[in-house]
Amino acid sequence: MNAISKKNIAIKLALNCLYFSQIYKLLRPVAIGSGVCFVLHNVVQTNNNAAQNPKLDSDIFIKNQISTAFLESIITLVRDEGFEIVTLDEAHSRLLQGQKGTRFACFTFDDGYSDNYEIAMPVFLNARAPFTVFLIGNYLLRKQVPWRAALPVLFSATDTLSFQMNGTTFHFDLVDVNQRGEALRILFDILAGPPEQQEDLVAQLIDRYDVDLRLAAENSILGPASIRAMRDTGLVEFGAHSMTHCNLRLLPEQDMRCEMRDSRRYVENVTGREVRHFAYPGGRKTHAAEREFTMCRDLGFMTGWTTQHGHLTPNHSKRLNALPRISLNGHFQHRRYVDVFLSGATNVLYSIANRLGFEAS
Repeated sequence: MNAISKKNIAIKLALNCLYFSQIYKLLRPVAIGSGVCFVLHNVVQTNNNAAQNPKLDSDIFIKNQISTAFLESIITLVRDEGFEIVTLDEAHSRLLQGQKGTRFACFTFDDGYSDNYEIAMPVFLNARAPFTVFLIGNYLLRKQVPWRAALPVLFSATDTLSFQMNGTTFHFDLVDVNQRGEALRILFDILAGPPEQQEDLVAQLIDRYDVDLRLAAENSILGPASIRAMRDTGLVEFGAHSMTHCNLRLLPEQDMRCEMRDSRRYVENVTGREVRHFAYPGGRKTHAAEREFTMCRDLGFMTGWTTQHGHLTPNHSKRLNALPRISLNGHFQHRRYVDVFLSGATNVLYSIANRLGFEAS
């Protein structure tokens, strides 16, 4: 069992303890904030990829996708619990006003996958609920392969994986669950690096395994027509999510500034709308800190969103460029887990975990 699986088991155990003991209800009056913001990536009709191909049962593939049935149930649950679903613009306004009335919830999608339009949007339209999509500049320009979409295609095409990077040769047996997990860890480390490093690896894999990763990526990312159709519903906002989805903390300051500034420009060109919100790639403490938060503010973004777990509170009016989000994670597709998240009871647990060095976002 790998470290991610152990972490998921520990989190589920804690959530179940809070739920079945009803402690989360006792904590709710003191722990709940003014609002919550959820972060999602992919929505699928059914979560059956792992059943069709065991090589796709890896934690990282499962984590980023939830089913339409789960999404529908969460939208209903959020409203049943007294939260009003609002845009990020409205959330920003309420945080500034320190509003203590109706609690609010926001739904956000990172990266801009085509299923956000094809599968998720009909759910939100049916519920008359707004949501936001954070787009990546190079994905819009088709200059970069979105590797989260490409890797499942690669893993489905081969049982062994070999490639070279920085003078080191890597080889993995993808049928073996432990080697598969190690392969994904190394691939994600490489693909989170500079664009030229990403392109080198993608070119190697296409040549070696005769898999059209670029076509797979093209089909998985939103195009201009879909983006305009989403915009025209009046329910979808768009934000910026960098140019290359790299770790901003690893960049020189000027490069980091360009990632944030230029992505806004390209998103505005495609959407025809002003972009006021930014989501940090990766979003954890190792990806965005005070330097990035300050740059986000200096560039004029109204809000900046991390993936650090937590509720939104009146105190966040002073930290508008370092706001938390709660992940709707494919490993935790059960109403009771979200019930506990909405109560605010997990804020303390996640804070303790992070202080102990286990970043649980």
